[in-house]
Amino acid sequence: MRFIRWPLLAASLICGTALAQGIALPKYESALTDYQPFRDEKLANWRDINETMGALGGHSAHSREVAKTVSAAGTVLEIDRAAGRVRIESDGVKTFGWPAGIAYWPLKSLFLADQIKPGERVVFTLEQDGDTYRIVSFEGNAPPAPQAAKSADPHAGHNMAAPKPAPPPAQPATPKAPHDMKNMGGMK
Repeated sequence: MRFIRWPLLAASLICGTALAQGIALPKYESALTDYQPFRDEKLANWRDINETMGALGGHSAHSREVAKTVSAAGTVLEIDRAAGRVRIESDGVKTFGWPAGIAYWPLKSLFLADQIKPGERVVFTLEQDGDTYRIVSFEGNAPPAPQAAKSADPHAGHNMAAPKPAPPPAQPATPKAPHDMKNMGGMK
C-alpha cells in the first residue's frame, strides 16, 4: 500500500462501490469534442454589400427613429388561434427594408383572427410592442401582389450568373527581325 497513492486508491474504491451498487458513472466527454478549426469567411462582393447597406439606410440607420406603426399587404396563409398568430406571405415592408416573404405575425387580440380567412389578400397594420411588431388591424381587399416577370431560366433572380469564359491565353509577341543593312534598303 505504500506505493499506491491516496487519490488513486480513493478513486478505485468509489468506482468499485458504484459498480457494485449498479450506479452508472458519469460519462466523460471532452470539451473539444465538437471543435472545428478556424476558417476564413468567404469574401462577399463589395458592390452587393454597398447596395444592401444603401437599402437599409446606411451604416447609421440603427440610430434613426424607428416607426412605431407601419402597414403592409399580403396573403393570409394560416390562422393559428391557439398561438395567437397569423402566417402571412407579405409583399415586404418598405419602411424597414424588409423583403417579401412568409412570416408568422403575433396578433394583438384574438378577435382579429375572426376578421380574416386563409387565402384572403389583406392590408395589415403592425405596431411595435417592445422588441416585436404585432398586428393591430386588418383591412380587406388589398391590391394584388406585384408579379415578377417570368423568365425561362429557372435560376433567374438567384444571382447565379454563369461564369464568364476565361480569356484565351496571350500569344507571345513575334520578335522583330534584327536590323541589318538588307532591311534598310531605302534609308540614307
